[in-house]
Amino acid sequence: MAAQGGATKYDGMWASLFDEKEGFWGKYGPTTVARRETCFNRSQDLEECNWAGPSWPYETSRVLVGAANLLN
Repeated sequence: MAAQGGATKYDGMWASLFDEKEGFWGKYGPTTVARRETCFNRSQDLEECNWAGPSWPYETSRVLVGAANLLN
């Protein structure tokens, strides 16, 4: 819901989404973990997927659905 003046409680989240240095913005879409987090892109066991780094299509689709719902 928009508050007076058009601001919403989600404005801070949008800023974090598009922050290339510490937020979620990545070369191929939103990252799964904010870059400021200590676990961002940390190497894991070689037999497991690294979920804490580059874009993950499932998360990207969730962000896009959320954005569409907010705009609607």
